[in-house]
Amino acid sequence: MNTEQQLSLLAARVEHLASQVKSLQARAERTEKQWLEPFELAAVLGTTTRSLSNWRKEGRIKPDSYRPTGRGFQYHREKTLADLGQGVDR
Repeated sequence: MNTEQQLSLLAARVEHLASQVKSLQARAERTEKQWLEPFELAAVLGTTTRSLSNWRKEGRIKPDSYRPTGRGFQYHREKTLADLGQGVDR
C-alpha cells in the first residue's frame, strides 16, 4: 500500500470517528440533566459551591432558577447559566 492509499484510508477513519463523536454529543445533549446539584453546577462553571450560594443570596441567580431540596438547593441548568450570562452552550 502506498502513501496516498494510506492517507486516504486514514482520512476515511477520521471522518468515521468524527461522525461517531457528533452522534454521541447529540445523544448526551438529549439526556442532559435539567436540575443540577450545587457541586455539578459548580463543575460546569469552574467555580465553587460557596460562590453559587453567594450569587443566589445576592440575587444574581434568580429565584425561579433554583429550588429547595431538603437542606440544600438544586439549580436549573439553563436558567442559572442565563442568569450568570453563560448561555446554554456550556
